[in-house]
Formats: sequence, structure tokens, C-alpha cells
Amino acid sequence: MKPRVVDISLNYTGNIRPSPLAIKQRPKILLIDDSPIVRIMIGRFLKGKNYDVVVASSGEEGLERFDEEKFDAVILNEVLPGMYGTVVADKIRNTNPQIPIFMVTGSDIINGNPKQVAEQHRINAIFPKTTNTLPLIAKALEKEQHLQEILTNPVEPITMPSVTPSGAPMILVVDSSQTVLKMLKSEFEKMGFNVTTASSETDAWHIFQKSPKKFNLVITANFVGLDRGGIALGNMVKALRPETPVILHTSDDIGYLEARDIEIFMKTFPFTLLMSRAQQLLSKAS
Repeated sequence: MKPRVVDISLNYTGNIRPSPLAIKQRPKILLIDDSPIVRIMIGRFLKGKNYDVVVASSGEEGLERFDEEKFDAVILNEVLPGMYGTVVADKIRNTNPQIPIFMVTGSDIINGNPKQVAEQHRINAIFPKTTNTLPLIAKALEKEQHLQEILTNPVEPITMPSVTPSGAPMILVVDSSQTVLKMLKSEFEKMGFNVTTASSETDAWHIFQKSPKKFNLVITANFVGLDRGGIALGNMVKALRPETPVILHTSDDIGYLEARDIEIFMKTFPFTLLMSRAQQLLSKAS
């Protein structure tokens, strides 16, 4: 079988906007988060739920957007560049006491007293960054949001017990670069996934074959070390457990590679696209 080559020509600018005819029919959400992965994931999810989404990467930028446009709800992170999300929420509340505000965060606020924080800063609900967060956001917005209707009654804060639950999907990430390993591990854990890393295909294969059912996704570079090569690792993973998705990123010519249903990302590509595709595969697995 020929490897599946992922089209990475998508030019994602960050702002998700509907056609002009749909603007008046869609509630508009302001999404404030410093992680491009989170902005893409939540933004695309909400767009699929028929919301218009405008994004900001810092508290200051979020406040500027809020002053410039009219929004029906705000979703923000707690740890933001320049100022905390609770400070942003306070400033927004001083301008508009009725607008729904939801916080999605991986900080210790979840393990502390989220209800007290929500009441103090008049936040409608606080969600941890996990694989179950998106449907919770959708449910909360459905209660709060009816197109152009302005809300008056806040909902009780909704919380979950853990940022990375033990039952979360597990990813095996393989790369000889410690920088890449740390970056992918950090971003996936922020999204609520569990991550195991390996710096060579041989180490990765030893890890995988011991517990093949443990891993929901394998992401590997090609020819990470001088042993087997990422394509060989992917083929062995698919041979042992065909239902496990494998993503391979490489700068090599893939025309000669023999792969068994392995998705190929050709360098250079935005890591946001790799993260987005991985999230889609993990959502199917769960």
C-alpha cells in the first residue's frame, strides 16, 4: 500500500470567520489562549457548532478585541502572557456584567478551589484542559447562548477531577531531538493526553511491543537514529496492532517508502497541523 500523504497546504491564520451572510445568525465567541494548538482545536470545534470565533493570544490582545467587537461569550485560559485570565475576566466584567465567561485551564486552579475562583471573578464555568473539555464547553454554551440573546443568570461552575486522567489516550512520541520530544509532550499533555517518549526506534519498539494496546497513537520522525528508521517502526506497529494510527514526519522522498497505512507529514510543516491531525485520530480512538 502507498503511504497516505497528508495535505499540509492549509493556511491557517488563527481567526475563524463565517461568510458575511452568516454573521448575524451566529453567536460570536472571543477565544483567548496563548497556545496555538488550543486555539485551533477549540476554534474549529466551535465553528462546527455554528459559532463565529475570534481568537487572541494574550490578555491584552483579548481586551483589545473585546473593545473593538461585540461578543456573545468569552472563553479564556488562566495563564496568559502579560496578565492572568482572572484579571482579564474582571476587566471584561467591569465592561459587561452579563456576558458569559468560561475558563479553560491546565493550571493549579483546577486542583484548588475552582468554585471559589469562579464566584470571586464572576466566571460562569471553569474547565480543565482534557479530552472531555470540548463537549462540556458546547453544553455550557447551549445553556447560555441563543443567538443574539444576552444572558442574565450565570451557571454553576463545572469542574473535572483531573487535568490528565489515567484513562486519557496515550501517545508514543519518537524523535532523536530532545527539543521536539519536550515540545510535543508538553503540548499534548496540555490537551489532556498522556505521553510516552523515546529517542530511537529501537527503544520505541521495545516500549510498544510490551503493551501494544496501551497506545492510541504513535508519532515518529523518520530515521531518528542509525537503527531501524521511523518507517520500519511504523510498519512493525501496524503489523502488530493494525488499529493503532501512526504518523511519520520526514524530509525524505517518500516515493520509495513502503508503508502500511501510515500517514506522512513532509517537512517543513506547521506543527499545529500535526497536532490537529493527532487530536482527530485520538478523538476517533476514544
